[in-house]
Amino acid sequence: MYDFLDARILDRNAIYYNVDMEKLMENAGAAVANFASKLGNKFLVIVGPGNNGGDGYVAAKNLKMMKKDVQIKILLEPESPLAIKKKHECEKIGIPFYNSENYNEFDVIIDALLGIGIKGIPREPYFSEINRINQSRALKVSVDVPSGFPSDHSVKADFTVTMQFIKKGMNESRCGKIIVVDVGFPPETIYNIGPGEMLAFPKNSPDSHKGDNGILIAVAGSAEYYGSAVYTVKSALRMGVDLVYLFTPVMAANRISPHVYDVIIRDSGREYFEIRADLLNMIEKKMWG
Repeated sequence: MYDFLDARILDRNAIYYNVDMEKLMENAGAAVANFASKLGNKFLVIVGPGNNGGDGYVAAKNLKMMKKDVQIKILLEPESPLAIKKKHECEKIGIPFYNSENYNEFDVIIDALLGIGIKGIPREPYFSEINRINQSRALKVSVDVPSGFPSDHSVKADFTVTMQFIKKGMNESRCGKIIVVDVGFPPETIYNIGPGEMLAFPKNSPDSHKGDNGILIAVAGSAEYYGSAVYTVKSALRMGVDLVYLFTPVMAANRISPHVYDVIIRDSGREYFEIRADLLNMIEKKMWG
């Protein structure tokens, strides 16, 4: 089960690996339409401004091609380039836009307002729109997650068509019946480490003090091999650790010190590493306090 951060990491890595994001959107929208088409004949697709809305436009386009009676309600105009493009494609094939609030005339509402990662209760105009959707007698199919999820104010979906993985916290009481679809992420975006993983690193608070953002004790290096020690401590600093200790032999320390400036170096042995009491004491004090 993936959480929302995992989903954002997956998207970032897909961009890095030059995955066709439009193709993924087309696959997602088609999957929603293929499932929802079995539930009725008259559809209202309610879209927001992001790529979740883009999936909704694609779903509407596919329903139209299936000869279904489909209309689109735009809560907010599309902002992402892909969503803008998909809206234009819906206009070109003559899908009408709906401006009323009488949702009971539809068999199915497709909820494509909000995707993953919102914080707190949805603000207006989403708050009121979620109420209108929930008050409707129509069946409700949410795209990826019910809009407003995981807050307490979310669409009460009968079905949720979720992309690639079930997200953390999703269950039938919150999301209705969950349908997981593979939208075509290649294996390398799922199993390889890429730049998306950097999203998992927390940002340091500007009010933090030395050591609040992590303490690292590194044991590395020898008289002959000291490059790994340099890379280790520099990597730790770039990741955001703000207090780094390096225990290394004296002959390695002499070669390492010109290359690192924000690291506290402790000698431990002459040519090769030796376990000493000061290292053990520091590990006990700093790491297990």
